[in-house]
Amino acid sequence: MRPTVQELWRPIVNRAEAAYPALGGLRLVYCLEADREHEESERQYAHVTPEHGFNTVCVAHAFDDLRTPYQLGILVHEIGHLLGNLYFTSDHSEDDANTFGQLATGIHVVWRGPHRLEYSEVPAWLKKDIVSFRRSSPGSSKASAKRSRRTRRKQRTT
Repeated sequence: MRPTVQELWRPIVNRAEAAYPALGGLRLVYCLEADREHEESERQYAHVTPEHGFNTVCVAHAFDDLRTPYQLGILVHEIGHLLGNLYFTSDHSEDDANTFGQLATGIHVVWRGPHRLEYSEVPAWLKKDIVSFRRSSPGSSKASAKRSRRTRRKQRTT
């Protein structure tokens, strides 16, 4: 099952905030400005801007349509911009943002595809964290719902 954006976001944010506490309180929001930017440029799915807060990554709604490795690459890249703005200089390159994102999360970002988007293979630790996140999220476990149905069926037959 494909992870949700929040299932990708939370574990990488935990890593970034642990490595760089000044990044604390990172937020991910859908943004109409990001939607407009995506309409103007197919490769623009996210941004960080001081107007939305030093700790905010904004994504376009079209972000949900991307495959997971592209979503992950973009999120790590945008965290890299926030880290670069806080610790280095706001005048850093797109490649610098990939490097800063890797410093914060341990996830390597490359450019890939016809639109040259940020891309990251999903590491094993993140897959494991996504599973843990699903298990700990209230009401999100399909397995517990299945167990509940099985239990109710069993009670009716006894």
